[in-house]
This record gives sequence, structure tokens and C-alpha cells, in this order.
Amino acid sequence: MLSSDAARRYRLSESEEWRKLLRLFELGDGFAFVVLTAPDRLGLAACESSLAHFLSARGQSLAVLTTDPEEIHTLPERLLSLERAPACGAVWITAAEDGDSERAAWRHAAAALNQQRNLVVRRIGVPLIWAGGPWLQVVLREMAPDLWSVRTMVVVIEPVRAPLGEPAEQRRPEPLETVEEAPDPGLALEAAERLRGKPGRERQLADLLARAARGLAARGDTAGALVRLDEAAALFAGGVGADDREALESAAEVEALAGRLQVVLGSTAEAGRRFRQALSMREGLVGRYPDHFDLWWALAASYTDMGDLMKALGEGEPARQYFEQALQIRQKLVSQEPGRADYRIDLVKSLARTGNLSNLKKAEELLLGLGDVPEKARLLGAIRALQETAKATGAG
Repeated sequence: MLSSDAARRYRLSESEEWRKLLRLFELGDGFAFVVLTAPDRLGLAACESSLAHFLSARGQSLAVLTTDPEEIHTLPERLLSLERAPACGAVWITAAEDGDSERAAWRHAAAALNQQRNLVVRRIGVPLIWAGGPWLQVVLREMAPDLWSVRTMVVVIEPVRAPLGEPAEQRRPEPLETVEEAPDPGLALEAAERLRGKPGRERQLADLLARAARGLAARGDTAGALVRLDEAAALFAGGVGADDREALESAAEVEALAGRLQVVLGSTAEAGRRFRQALSMREGLVGRYPDHFDLWWALAASYTDMGDLMKALGEGEPARQYFEQALQIRQKLVSQEPGRADYRIDLVKSLARTGNLSNLKKAEELLLGLGDVPEKARLLGAIRALQETAKATGAG
């Protein structure tokens, strides 16, 4: 049975990715290889429960192959010997991963199944759904390329973006970029390969890897994006000149993006480390180049990242201090360039994050004064809901 927490966090009925999976069953039959990723165990359990319910309504069942850590190495044999019920509509495997040893075991299992692709297709005969964290897509694509080539579907499930008024622990970072906005990761990686091993081109190689990471992240390949970001960070650390402002900005952005992706994976300790590194770099940059507004904008983003993380960890006072620092910067930016709608939207979000009734009223007034800008309706609804909460709790 789907828990209320999972139902509220994921709302699968509203997910286009989830509807894509259900259409697979509605439009056809036979074998299909489905790679389903979700950022946490709650999401994976929600998907398994919801699919079982969907199939039950169709008079079918979901065969679930258990995968305790000690059973991973026997997965190929157990899958091929699985006795399916006549009404079985799909086979489900959850690839839980708690460390390097489990991930290595899953890589071995994927490679073993890949060697028996034709037998898997004949024996299973229904969609085989392999579910796990974002890392799973990378592992299966690398270790099971033959299996991947057979009618493969990738389903990326993400939590519903919570309005500003919901608790921080239910909130994920806002989407980094849409697929349409993000760079093509394939093109970026091809260009990066041509630069590998060429002395003096480390900076360009790092930029291309960062571009590829943005594209991968937009397409839901969080683990793959982090691999590229780690490589870019190592290049920046070893080859960036102390006076190269643009390179230092790029290095800080790599750390900030890595932190946001670690939040998606639930790795709060690593997210904090990357966020603090980005913050330190950006504080150093504004100290050296105080007249560059874009550096101040990036610094405010780092304070906000740290504030969101602290609030999610229940550290209320540090979160408040970070939010206040971001707010002060964004107020300054708006006063310097009042015509910038993007600066005003950022200020609205900073005012709202304080949860203070006076600031929430300022945020509403500022938002109403803007023209037709993206997110306006959603932000206005969230701010008004926060105002009601602030009135009820007496949050000044």
C-alpha cells in the first residue's frame, strides 16, 4: 500500500514520466526493458506499489524479484528461472545501493544478464522493469549494452516541486535546466574527447565537461553528471590561474552544481562540502572584484543553497543567517539595476524564504508590480499561502 508521505511527495498520477510508463502497457505487449530511476527508496517504493495497483485493475500481477544484498550475485539465475503467473503483467527488480560493494555487485549482475540477452527476452516475455537510483542508468548503459538495445524505455521519476511554503525536507532544488535549455551532452563529450591529453587545453576541457554535466542533469542522469563534474573540478583545481576570474567563476559553478545534484541523491554531507567550497570561492571572488554584479548574484545563490540545506537538516538559526545574507545581496542588486526582472524574482524568493509576514507582504507587492514573467502565478499562490501560515503562527 502506498504511504501518504510517498503519495504527497511524488503524486505519480500527475507525472508525465509515469504516464509514459503506463502507456507502454496500454499500447502494446511483449518484452520491453524499462530503466526506472527515482532519487530515494520512498520514490522506488511508490512506483512499485502504484504499478502493482495499476496492473491489478487490469487483472494482472506484478512479479517482484527480491534483491537483498546477499542475493544480487544470483539475480541472473533467479530471473531466468522465475515462474511467472499466467496473468503476470511485468517483472520488477529494485536495485537498492548502499555502498561501493553493492554497486559493484549490480554491475556484475548487469554484465551477466547482458550475456544472456536473447534468453532473457524469450523467457520473460513481459516488460522487465529495473528500478534504482539515478546511478543505475549509467551502470546498465555501460554494463548491459546489448540488453539496452532491445526496446528500452527510460523513466525518470522526480518528487513534485514543493511550493515555497512546504517544509524544507520535502523540497528539492528547483530544476537546473530543461532539456531544451541545457547543452547537448553528447556533443559536449565528443568535443571533450578531442581535447584529452593536449597540454594547455585543460581549461577548455573542464568547461566542456561542465557543459556535458548540465545536459546530463537535465536529462535525469544525475550520477553521470556528477562523474563529469568531479573530473572538471579536478582539472580546475590543477590548472586554474589565480588571476583567471572567469575560470574561477566556472570552478565555483561546478562545485555549486555538484552540491545541488548531491541533494537530489540525498547525500547531504557531500552536498554541504560542495556548497561550502563554492561559497568560499565566491566570497573570494567578490572580495577581489567587488564591482561585478554577476559575482554578487552567484554569491547570493550560494548563501541560498546553504540556507536550504541547513533548513532541511533542522538547523534553523544557521539557515536564517544564510537567507538573510542572500536577501541583503539581492536587495542591493535590485537597487542597482531596478529594471532587471530576474533580479526582482530572486528578491521575491529571498523575501519569501524568511517566512516573515512583513517580508512576505513586500514579496507580494514586488511580484504584483512585475509584468508577465515565468513562475508569477505559482509564486503568488505560494506567497499568499505563506502569509496565512505566518498569521496563524504569529511569525511577525
